[in-house]
Amino acid sequence: MEIVIPFIYIRNLIIGIVISSIISFIIWLVISFYMLKWFQMKIDKEIVYFNEYNEDSKKILGKYGDMKIKNIYLVRHPIQKFTSMLLNILTFYKYREKLNKSLPSHTFILVEIKEKDFIKRLIIEKNNYLKLSESYEVNSTQIIKRLKLKREMKNKTLNEILGATKDRMGNEKYFNWHLYKNNCHNITKEVLITLKAYNKKNEEFICDKYEKEIIPEFNLYLINAIHNIYNMMESITGINFEFLHGGKL
Repeated sequence: MEIVIPFIYIRNLIIGIVISSIISFIIWLVISFYMLKWFQMKIDKEIVYFNEYNEDSKKILGKYGDMKIKNIYLVRHPIQKFTSMLLNILTFYKYREKLNKSLPSHTFILVEIKEKDFIKRLIIEKNNYLKLSESYEVNSTQIIKRLKLKREMKNKTLNEILGATKDRMGNEKYFNWHLYKNNCHNITKEVLITLKAYNKKNEEFICDKYEKEIIPEFNLYLINAIHNIYNMMESITGINFEFLHGGKL
């Protein structure tokens, strides 16, 4: 005799598991936060999760890393509305108040590599960690600036530029992300330093200004916890949740 479980029971079970997981996460978050405060440990600690490139970035470096770069561009556009909304929710709208209701920007570096008779475009950016990509979205909100490189910086390879940047920053700072200490602006700045192209105009272009006071301590702890879980999910599944990244609008 077959036992048929009505769908409503399965649905209720799934809903119950989801709600229980959310409640358990909130309880763990509050308890762990106050335990860290009790022991006077650092709340806003930078997360060190990645120590190397992901598989896609490794493939790109393996294929194009030793080719000479023809042109380099700075690209800037507002962060996507979903990300902004998420930050506002996680900070109880302190984020929007501090930034006067304007959207902060996401910056990345676009490089052109000559491949035989073709030009290959690659991007270097930091979302939840440092990534290289062969694809990116072009939209009307983007502002693109071509870099004028000094003679000794011309004809450098991607491996040379990124290798020098990583050696100077160290693996922890180079690969990992932090909301205001080590974000897309910071990696753009560091690559510009490697290229000897970090000047007043380029500094203003990447909007290298973030304030610690934007987000209260508990909210930063919440963001760091969610960010860490997100990194674990991406590492295990290999799936990039593009709607959370700055490159999509």
